[in-house]
Amino acid sequence: MLRLSYILHEHGWATASISDGNATVEMDVSYLSDALGDLARAVRGILRGISEVTFSFQQEPGEHRFVVSREDDRVRVTVYRFADTFSQARTGESVMVAECSLRQFANECINCLRLVLDEHGEAGYRQWWKNADFPLQEYRDLLELRRELKTAARPAN
Repeated sequence: MLRLSYILHEHGWATASISDGNATVEMDVSYLSDALGDLARAVRGILRGISEVTFSFQQEPGEHRFVVSREDDRVRVTVYRFADTFSQARTGESVMVAECSLRQFANECINCLRLVLDEHGEAGYRQWWKNADFPLQEYRDLLELRRELKTAARPAN
């Protein structure tokens, strides 16, 4: 059971976590990158049919890199920890592997984004995340792609 959370804190910092139902990896996230936007774009790519995407949550120092792969209606998320920020290494220390259905992955990511938007709004997000915009278009795209998943899952008459 995949679970994601993303909580904004002081200006330019957030705490993110990923859980597989047994273990949880928590990480600090810096404004050095568009972390939430990168997550949303990666999820959008997976829902559109890309077989593998990568995105990172930068820290100061270090990063957590997520490798998300899709095979049919299953998704695997592998999280690597790196000691360096914007690491050039291909792989780091594997700290989590979680698997779930494509629908669950979509729901969890959309809910994660929605909670941030509901709590802070677009203006609040911009204020807390060093003048970066909330990934609103990506969020809307994810909602539409999830609707398409539901349509595709319905049996034909």
